[in-house]
Amino acid sequence: AMNENEYDAMIERNFEEDLREHVDFVYGGGAYYFKKMNFLERFMVRKISGIKTDYESIRYEQLKKVRP
Repeated sequence: AMNENEYDAMIERNFEEDLREHVDFVYGGGAYYFKKMNFLERFMVRKISGIKTDYESIRYEQLKKVRP
């Protein structure tokens, strides 16, 4: 879910319409922690995202909305 621009399309591709009608999906963001990744994971994230250092974009406000 690190690609906010594609979030809606990803939900549509991966979940059937019946489910989408009954579930409230929330974009919570994500993070890349390079110190926790192995070499292959770091390589892939750098190539795909262009991000080269730790990056965090977690939307805590959105996540608090779905908590009971």
